[in-house]
Amino acid sequence: MITYQKLISVAFSFCLLANLATAQQSQGESNAELRIQKNTTELTKQLGLNEKQAAEVAKINTDFREQIISLKTSKIEETAKRSKMQSLKKEKKMAIKAILTPEQLTKYEALPKGRRGKHMGKGHRGGKAQSGHRKQGQNLSKEEYREKRMAKLTEDLSLDDKQVSMISAINKKYTEKLKGLTGQTEDREKTRVTRQTIKAEKIKEIKAVLNPEQLSKFQAKLAEKESRHQNRMKGPNKRSK
Repeated sequence: MITYQKLISVAFSFCLLANLATAQQSQGESNAELRIQKNTTELTKQLGLNEKQAAEVAKINTDFREQIISLKTSKIEETAKRSKMQSLKKEKKMAIKAILTPEQLTKYEALPKGRRGKHMGKGHRGGKAQSGHRKQGQNLSKEEYREKRMAKLTEDLSLDDKQVSMISAINKKYTEKLKGLTGQTEDREKTRVTRQTIKAEKIKEIKAVLNPEQLSKFQAKLAEKESRHQNRMKGPNKRSK
């Protein structure tokens, strides 16, 4: 038979759990509000926003956060979700630019991309941390790392939703092809050549999706990546000569 004391104990446990859940939710909301406030304060100082502009930026950031939360909990497939997320980021950026004066807009465009209020998400870092994506990538799954790279490409090239969807499909297709080479050690030179061929085909397909301006930026990114690769291959001793 359930005693009175047991009933009291069970009721007390439920109250504790309910209070804990409420406290965690409140803490999460509090942290999000602090990030929005920090973002608004930082942008206000960088651009010299007036009181009205600062209030509008805070509202834009709040609306953006709510839309992102809604998107993350939605049941749409991942490719569509990533595409929508990029659209929301563009809309946020355009909304902020719309309230700026010409002088402020010039300053905003000159800001490093990691400093335009994009540390809204947990663990995001701007500035030099962006260049260290390989170290950060160690804490990400392969899927998360690919999503991060896709998001950066979308931003750097100003891709539209259709282009994001097409390039995501291209990346997925060639990722599967490269997976098929994993573990093939019989002829390493042949595997290396095959891998390079697959990567070249992938780049060719991506280029076909881009407009002339985007293509120019993409080729510059490839050249920069190749230059970094060559420097690593030379080694620190040879570079210092």
